[in-house]
Amino acid sequence: MCMCLGFTKLSYAQSLVVTASQTNATTNDIITFYATFYDQNSGCVDDGSVNWNFGTNAIIIDGAGSGMVQVRYTSAGTRRVFANVNVNCNGGRPSRLGSTVTVNITLPLITISGTITNTNTGAGISNVAISAGSNYATSDINGNYTLEVPNGWSGTVTPSYSCGTFSPNSIYLNPVSSNLTNINFTTQLNNYVLSGVLTNGCGTPIPNVEITGQPSSVFTDGQGRYTVNLSCGWGGAITPIHPTYTFPNLIIDFLSANRVADFSATINQPPTPQIIQGDCSLICIANFGCVAATNLVIGEQYRVTYSYNNSLSSYILDATSNSMRIGSCPTRGARVCIAWICAPENSACHTY
Repeated sequence: MCMCLGFTKLSYAQSLVVTASQTNATTNDIITFYATFYDQNSGCVDDGSVNWNFGTNAIIIDGAGSGMVQVRYTSAGTRRVFANVNVNCNGGRPSRLGSTVTVNITLPLITISGTITNTNTGAGISNVAISAGSNYATSDINGNYTLEVPNGWSGTVTPSYSCGTFSPNSIYLNPVSSNLTNINFTTQLNNYVLSGVLTNGCGTPIPNVEITGQPSSVFTDGQGRYTVNLSCGWGGAITPIHPTYTFPNLIIDFLSANRVADFSATINQPPTPQIIQGDCSLICIANFGCVAATNLVIGEQYRVTYSYNNSLSSYILDATSNSMRIGSCPTRGARVCIAWICAPENSACHTY
């Protein structure tokens, strides 16, 4: 019968095997060492203890003298860890079994951290690449970064970004032995212009459309044009808003140059224009007409037609307000119509 003192007994030749929970660790990591005695002869017994040699600067945490010991090292280096046990087989002369395992202990990595900020606004800048030798990191949404280097590393920390140059360009660090913070950089970002024209389905420019999504809203001018100044690297969704039209969104991931973005609208159900019959009196004539249209969409074009006695005439009206005068006092029997050019079926007529 084998007395194995907590060692695993398996049907193998007599041997002692030493293993470790990790063979590559850093100082102050806790490593568990195992000494396992294997015995093929049921008459073999051990002497009840394990003799360990852990090398220099080893602190035993738990399990001293047993087959499972927890150890931490306070200095870097390679350790050849040895264990042995005394074994007696069938009452014969005691023998000693030993085994080793090699562990490599290194110093823990050093962290270098800081913030990348916009010189003009003080806001953090995301997606800036920061290198320290072969070690890299990327700034987060707030401009913060953290990277790791080997203990004792020396060299330059350098930010890289397509949108501007940094102050300082890089920072040199002497051999580092502790974590470093506030390794900061600032930059003045390049500015770019996003511009375009908004039109309806017929290609007519649409004025006074609000462009949302960028830092501050802007509106299209009388020719449907807009211009937005944005910082390099800006990203977001540009959305035009108008009660009569629906526009697609424009998604920008990373603005790195001037960009032209036109929008073509899908027309919502428009209001139906109405024709108001005025009082065709001398007062009406003196005021240059008495026929008016209402329910117009500002900025849209309408075709106004007059028909009388097999004669037809027409002109294009640019709606500058919701209600507009569209003609003088018509002859009795004349027919006046107004239709939205972009949706001809949306029309109104009146016979005088």
